[in-house]
Amino acid sequence: MTRMQRVTCVGAMWLAVMGVPTERAVAEVVRVEITTRADLLGGQSFGTVGAYETIIGTIYFAIDPQNPANRIITDIGLAPRNADGHVEFHADLYMIKPKDMTRGNGTVFYEVSNRGRKGMLGRFNRAAGSVNPMTTAQVGDGFLMQHGFTLLWVGWQFDVPRRDGLVRLNAPVAVDGGNEITGLVRSEVVVAKRVADALLADRGHVAYEVADPSSSDNVMTVRAALFHASSGGSRDSSMGRSHRTPLTSILRVDLNRSNFMTSFTAQRIRLLLA
Repeated sequence: MTRMQRVTCVGAMWLAVMGVPTERAVAEVVRVEITTRADLLGGQSFGTVGAYETIIGTIYFAIDPQNPANRIITDIGLAPRNADGHVEFHADLYMIKPKDMTRGNGTVFYEVSNRGRKGMLGRFNRAAGSVNPMTTAQVGDGFLMQHGFTLLWVGWQFDVPRRDGLVRLNAPVAVDGGNEITGLVRSEVVVAKRVADALLADRGHVAYEVADPSSSDNVMTVRAALFHASSGGSRDSSMGRSHRTPLTSILRVDLNRSNFMTSFTAQRIRLLLA
């Protein structure tokens, strides 16, 4: 594979932080707040492009819920609106750009972050993984910088884990007549060893907060078999019979010859293997 073959999925995106007027910016950018601006690798030069800098901040958006292009957003009509009738939200911004933009290639390389992380440097610069690349190992061989790209990450997931360096979207809460909306949410918990408790969200993500932990509507379905179907009882999938147990009190159920007790809190299930 040649180095130029390593450049794929390159797109252009104009933002106010790069000098584009906000009224022309994509997705109706209202303003950009910069919290950190620092030279990358102490001002190291990358070929003819020169030095790079890291910019960290927040992008504030306002979108028109009546715009047909925005109606694909679930419950956009139930989001709170500002005085102009627009829905506001904000997202984390992380950018690595040439200090002298006239020496760059004029192209933004935008990564749709997986779980709020930053992966393009590992894929194109052969760098070590990092959510805040600051060292030579974390920046890699400088391939993207030597070719003048501006690297951009903007948060788009609202539920990424609460850890420093991850980019997230801060979305408004949908309301109905001024009241928050509640409904059924399903979470899957899989444990392979003894654990004290488990999150209601996968891989440390932020779970929907339970409206009433003591409600009898909160139940846990336990699969009795993993890879074969059993006769009788209720089924929650094609992979086996399940037990449906309430989570309003401490309970004991059987799962693959092991017993465990469960209790329910706002965002966690306690799993105490006996």
